[in-house]
Amino acid sequence: MPLPPPGAIAIVGLAARLPGAADVAGFWDSLLGERPAIAEVPASRWDWRAVHAAPGAAANTAYSNVGGFIDDVDAFDLRHFGIAPREAEAMDPMQRLFLQSAWTALEDAGIPPRSLSGRRVGVFAGVGNAEYTALMRAAQCDNDAYRATGMALTLVANRLSYVLNLRGPSQVVDTACSGSLVAVHRAIEQLRLGQCELALAGGVSLMLSPELHVAFSQAGMLSASGRCRPFDAEADGYVRGEGVGVVVLKRLDDALRDGDFVHACILASAENHGGRAHSLTAPSFKGQAEVVAAAWQAAGPAVRHLSHVETHGTGTPLGDPIEIAGLNEALRLCGASDPACAPEGDIRLGALKARIGHLEAAAGIAGLIKTVLALRHGLIPGHPAFGRANPQLELKASPLRIVDCPQAWGEGPRVAGVSSFGFGGVNAHVVLQAQPAPVWSGGDAQAEVVLLSARDADTLRARAAQLFDYLYPEVQPRVLCALQQASDALDVDAPWPALGVDADSVMRAAHAAAQGLGIEPVRLDLRDCMCWGDVAAALSEALPAAAPSDRLRARASLSRASLAPTLRALAGSLFLGRDLQSHRLAVAAQDVGGLALQLAAWLCDAPAPFVVVAQSAKDSGGERPLPDWRSAASLADWLRAALAFPSLSEQLSARYAADHLARVPLPTLPFRRDRVWFRPATPLAPQPSAHLPPSLVPHDIDTLLGPWTVFFGSRPACLPSLLPWPGHVATGGPVRFIDVAWAAGSPRHRRLMPVLADGSLRYRAQADDGAQTLLRAGRIVAGEGPDATAGGPPAFAMAVDLPSPGDPQALWMHWTVAVARALQGMFRDVTTAPLLPYRATRVSWAELPTAGPQRLLLSTDADSGRLDLRGEIEGRTVLQIDGLELREARWLLSVAAEAGAELQS
Repeated sequence: MPLPPPGAIAIVGLAARLPGAADVAGFWDSLLGERPAIAEVPASRWDWRAVHAAPGAAANTAYSNVGGFIDDVDAFDLRHFGIAPREAEAMDPMQRLFLQSAWTALEDAGIPPRSLSGRRVGVFAGVGNAEYTALMRAAQCDNDAYRATGMALTLVANRLSYVLNLRGPSQVVDTACSGSLVAVHRAIEQLRLGQCELALAGGVSLMLSPELHVAFSQAGMLSASGRCRPFDAEADGYVRGEGVGVVVLKRLDDALRDGDFVHACILASAENHGGRAHSLTAPSFKGQAEVVAAAWQAAGPAVRHLSHVETHGTGTPLGDPIEIAGLNEALRLCGASDPACAPEGDIRLGALKARIGHLEAAAGIAGLIKTVLALRHGLIPGHPAFGRANPQLELKASPLRIVDCPQAWGEGPRVAGVSSFGFGGVNAHVVLQAQPAPVWSGGDAQAEVVLLSARDADTLRARAAQLFDYLYPEVQPRVLCALQQASDALDVDAPWPALGVDADSVMRAAHAAAQGLGIEPVRLDLRDCMCWGDVAAALSEALPAAAPSDRLRARASLSRASLAPTLRALAGSLFLGRDLQSHRLAVAAQDVGGLALQLAAWLCDAPAPFVVVAQSAKDSGGERPLPDWRSAASLADWLRAALAFPSLSEQLSARYAADHLARVPLPTLPFRRDRVWFRPATPLAPQPSAHLPPSLVPHDIDTLLGPWTVFFGSRPACLPSLLPWPGHVATGGPVRFIDVAWAAGSPRHRRLMPVLADGSLRYRAQADDGAQTLLRAGRIVAGEGPDATAGGPPAFAMAVDLPSPGDPQALWMHWTVAVARALQGMFRDVTTAPLLPYRATRVSWAELPTAGPQRLLLSTDADSGRLDLRGEIEGRTVLQIDGLELREARWLLSVAAEAGAELQS
């Protein structure tokens, strides 16, 4: 294989969510299928029937009713990123998708995202149309300060830099359809100039409203048949698509030094503008030829082996012939300039848009990731349902060939190009080369402890399931054998209910195993299966006599296709490549197969003697060394102690770093999928004042907010206020807290002074845990009392007598006790654990009388699990909490018990 030129760039991490694929592995599987991921416009986007009409029939209508869509664009793990609910709702979903995909790409690279804090890491994002703000405007949402940051496209890149505290360049690239590949090119330039040591580059695009769909239909650009057919004689336009993709880039020399897994190597890239053409949006034949030739020449002699180009390929009668003519001209230019830097053989052409549509600003990064996967697997996916070539294409005397079916790459170096052209004239081309598959040094000479961690128990279990799915293709025969024979590890004859296993889950697992073994679904008979042994027998009987075909092997798990890491490399990558969190799981195993067996048993709630789950210790623990587990009397006891060991992170980091282990691409964080979307505005009453009470500003925000009530047993065990303290508002006027968010966790937190902005007070309280974990956030607005008309049938009601006047804190303490009692009564049969507020839409109060009877009304929304609290005095609403959500805080059980004992003494 020819040596890469100086300045070559390594792709060390990948992430993507594309039509028909939730991740990169799913994307590769879809590329090997026969059907495009094109579907009717979902009802959750817009009613396509309301704007549908035949081509040219009427203005403001669209003849296309299909596209390439991704699922759950409203899903976001706002708690993981420490973003308050109202702020998250105002964020364009493109910001959220790019943020999560960047995190995934870093974990795929084996780089803990938080470890990059303060380092020169660049972020480059290709972004185009922003439709979320228009939807918010149409829904008459409140135009608050969050709208400004939520709608700003620059924050697609800048927010990632902010969240991770990255100090390198951070920029958004908007060159229309070429945006994401231009972003990659500019990241490469900055890496070569030394402006950053690491870069994240990619793009994101979403279709949320029919506006552009209508405009492009009116321009005749979209396919009337609903199929994108690049280079086909039946091509009649493109189909729109959406998605997100991110790559992590490093200088190749640095990546090899650091032991990174290199997905592919970028040899060269180029960018230009096509200048004046027939019209503003018409492609330029010369501009395309020049940018491709520039990238090929910069790649050096390796480009002689270039045998594949992922084209821009939109399937338009105008664009396709021009692109083919540009590639032919690029071949002529390179041959005339330097024959040693010109492709020598046939060049097979791919066109991803035939499968997932035109992703516009994200099209280039999708094509790049597809090409990286093709290089890794040695297989070029074909066009689905390609008919015959467009007769206008200049292919007869050309080495260009259209790939109509999957083709193996063959022997020799694998070199490919990727093109992306913007409809405003900006063009980009990148040249890539495959890297040799890693050779993992050493065998499994000794047992290892594999560590997983997460922020909560559910995510930890999801992490373990991901790891088992990753390992299963490699250790499948051993797992099946264990299911049949190793009754001491798993009772293979016990019915699933006796093991606490859901039969439907087992069936899904069995079909997944059958796919990996090359078993056709029609051959697998699971009707009489009642236990694991029955499933193993059915799989054995259905196994084909011949070995799986090359294609079936290609369809195997992405990460396992060319990897066979040692257990030590896997354990080191899991530890060094992930942020260590409080909920931890440790597995002791002799080899990778043993690890998979232990995980399988634990996930099925079967005996797993070498799997231990625990939480980390809270104190520093000093400098005590972690004892050697081989000298422990009980391995399980040692694992349990190690997981809670305060300095586990530092000691294991030093141990694995000293080994210089090569990183392994492993499953990434399974984000929570909370629905985050804007809500239509609710009218507000006229405000008496646009300013906060002056006496509020000097006070410490922690004093204002206070700690929070803990409910334990039949009474509140701690009496700090559940509600924000109003005692320091000397004026006694109405005040409202909007978009309040809390996070249950360590009680230690930093005290922040309030900042006055735009007539409101914004606050954030973060933990002193090194990760700046969000504890509370929100906004305070003066002059807004509770909605006097709010109401509804109460689920609870109780009378409360106010204390004597003169002590405002005592007044509100009394309210807190009443709230605690009411909530305790509501949840008596649900949990005995302490409850803490997680977030609330709004907290507001008006001026309070200092004496007299009061009534507290508590109403619940059973469908959402949220609480709406309203307090009345003589028919007037004086306290209102909307959308209060509670979370269990079992870590406070001991604290609550101690506080309760103090109260009783």
